[in-house]
Amino acid sequence: MTKKTIYEIKSLYRDDFRVTGYEFGSGEKSACIVGGCRGNEVQQLYTCSQIIRQLRQLEKKEN
Repeated sequence: MTKKTIYEIKSLYRDDFRVTGYEFGSGEKSACIVGGCRGNEVQQLYTCSQIIRQLRQLEKKEN
């Protein structure tokens, strides 16, 4: 798993807005899951964190 910033918007009055992505495995197949861009979307953030946790575990099993 690798974590990287996919997109960043600079801000004058607060911290910069960054969209972070995680890459798992390798190959042509891919998926993008985005959630919690406004900051108050707790269910979407939780769901994405659980997907990342599962993918991380699957990746560890393959190695």
